[in-house]
Amino acid sequence: MKRYSLHQVDMGLGAIFVAIALFVLVQSLQLDFYVNSVPGPGFFPTLLAIALAIAGSILTLTSFVGRKNSEEEFEVPTRAQVKRSLSVWLAVLVAVLLVPVLGFILSMLFLAAALILGLERKRHVAGIAAVILIPLFAYLLFVALLGVQFPTGVFGI
Repeated sequence: MKRYSLHQVDMGLGAIFVAIALFVLVQSLQLDFYVNSVPGPGFFPTLLAIALAIAGSILTLTSFVGRKNSEEEFEVPTRAQVKRSLSVWLAVLVAVLLVPVLGFILSMLFLAAALILGLERKRHVAGIAAVILIPLFAYLLFVALLGVQFPTGVFGI
């Protein structure tokens, strides 16, 4: 198995982030950026794509300029680290798939509970409060403050 230096991995990941950001940016530009003077469905994906492209560019450029001579070897993640990372992505995927069925608020509640109570095992008052407060603050920020309509599921929530 070929070993890569940390410099090579950083450059490759930076380039991948830029490519993903460009794809998301192209897709998000097809959505309305503003609707009736409030942020539309393309607002946050566009801003996040731009931020990801900037971060990926910075990672690539700093790796290219700063560590050319660095021979520090990339350490392959352990099986437990890979499992944990995949668990986060699986929880996000399930939450996204639940949005049309349960609506945004209940899906966000599921995601917060899966990550905080399930994966992080923070089963104390602060963890439970976070599971409740995260969807509440999302609702207050987007619906109450910005006037953005959340998708509702079969329960109308």
